[in-house]
Amino acid sequence: MRLVALVLLALPLAVLSILGSGCSKESSDTRTVITIPTPGGEMNEKMYAELIPAFEKANPDIRVVRMDVPNSTFYVKLQVMIAGGSAPDLIPMMTMRLPMFLHRNAFLALDDLMAQDAEFQALKPDIHAKSMDGFARNGKIYGLAYSQNLYGLYYNKTMFDNYNKTCPPDQRITYPSADWDTDKFVEVARKLTRDTDGDGRADQFGTVVNSAMFYVCAPVLRRFGANLFDPEGRTCLLDRPEAIKAFDWYYGLSLRDRVAPSPNGPDSRTAGGLIGGPEELFMQGKIAMWEDAAEWRFEFQRRITGFDWDVAEPPRGPAPQHIQTSGYECFGMSISATTKHPKEAWRFLRFMVSPEGQKIIARNRVGIPILKSLCNDKEYYLKDTDPPHSKQPFLKTLEYGQDIPSLRNFQEVEKAIIDELDLVMTGNAPAADACRKAAIEANRLLKEDAEQ
Repeated sequence: MRLVALVLLALPLAVLSILGSGCSKESSDTRTVITIPTPGGEMNEKMYAELIPAFEKANPDIRVVRMDVPNSTFYVKLQVMIAGGSAPDLIPMMTMRLPMFLHRNAFLALDDLMAQDAEFQALKPDIHAKSMDGFARNGKIYGLAYSQNLYGLYYNKTMFDNYNKTCPPDQRITYPSADWDTDKFVEVARKLTRDTDGDGRADQFGTVVNSAMFYVCAPVLRRFGANLFDPEGRTCLLDRPEAIKAFDWYYGLSLRDRVAPSPNGPDSRTAGGLIGGPEELFMQGKIAMWEDAAEWRFEFQRRITGFDWDVAEPPRGPAPQHIQTSGYECFGMSISATTKHPKEAWRFLRFMVSPEGQKIIARNRVGIPILKSLCNDKEYYLKDTDPPHSKQPFLKTLEYGQDIPSLRNFQEVEKAIIDELDLVMTGNAPAADACRKAAIEANRLLKEDAEQ
């Protein structure tokens, strides 16, 4: 809240005026104008460049005006616009951010608009229910998903193949599969961690570890029977034994098992050329396996040219439970509670989830369709001319994937947890100590927020 207030004071009134001006009809144009802020990025740009004209052609009485908002400050700027009384008509939204805005009564409940729309009701059975559920709070729907972000295990097929060419026949390894558990994952990662240039330091690794962002650590915790918070999001559970065990395993991939690069940079076992985050390291052909969101975010099909790669389901948790879970999140759109044009804004949302809108989104590779029919269509999502050729693993994770927790003070709580667990990642604190401290600080912030 302090950050929002400071930005609001610093933001020139002229900018707020410009952003709010699109919410009314222009005198030279009789069409109803609806406004939408959009984050940058090449794929988003291409999607909206095709989507908006197609919508306007099908709805000639409406004009859509875009506001370009930098991705790095997107949600802060949205809060500024809402607080300043210049909220756009349509608001792109991720489910994890929803409570931040519902707390301010920023969004319109869509239930009545949905119920009155026969075209939407006919389409609804084809929409993945999980994508609808993500925007449900207190018995009402406050947004509509237009794409799904599913998670999988990327793997470098060339690295696996090269290993099998040089190892004894009885030691050959298979590509990752749904029956792998965390022990099998480490076993294969050890084999694929190698010193390829003979300088005594590993320059190829079985996997890589990330910082403790919620989308990274939530699936790891669940595989070990743990969770970040209780179901109500009021208590942090990182001090529980299952959570400590999960983080000890995860950060032990680098610190103990040595199947991941050192997060502290070059050392006696890690070559100095390993520069960049997990995405860059995978593209450089330096790591064999990496779990993350659907490939559309990284454009691997365009940027990777030096090796073959594919995707598999992530490993299950350890025995005996072998818990199967994965990440899941939705990208959607909400309607401002202060819009003067709710019916026109709803028509844009309905167009985004219509077969025509979904095909545009799929063509521009912005997430995975929310329509079951398109997810199983070989002309769209299952098109096998572009990698990854095995797209079914993403759809399998849809069955058991879970969204990360959503909190009103999401950013503050996540940062507090990251600050403590990054000490574990760098070897400067044991998992037990960091988890307990993270839980204490997170619970303080959760209590403080609840009392506001």
